[in-house]
Amino acid sequence: MISGANFANSAYGSSVCAERAAVLRANAMGIRNFKEIAILARAGDSPTKEVTAPCGECRQVLNEISQISGVDLKIVLSTTNKDKIVLTSIKELLPLSFGPNDLGIDAQKYKK
Repeated sequence: MISGANFANSAYGSSVCAERAAVLRANAMGIRNFKEIAILARAGDSPTKEVTAPCGECRQVLNEISQISGVDLKIVLSTTNKDKIVLTSIKELLPLSFGPNDLGIDAQKYKK
């Protein structure tokens, strides 16, 4: 299990979401073979009432990791208290996606 945390920045474009932080951390550790990711959030000090889905940038990164891994990445979305859980996949969250495979790049050669 590799965790990531949101890194907010007053220059919004410099912020890094927890999903991308986890993928970057795994990459730095030499891990590029993913099967699934779980995304849980909280609202400050309060638990969330609805699940939090990845933003567009995170969906693109997860799509590319999915192509490297050669699987339809499974995604678990959950409220903080795990009282609401949604099981989905990157293909469901990013239909008609574009990634390395569309550029003729064999993304799986980057898998370790």
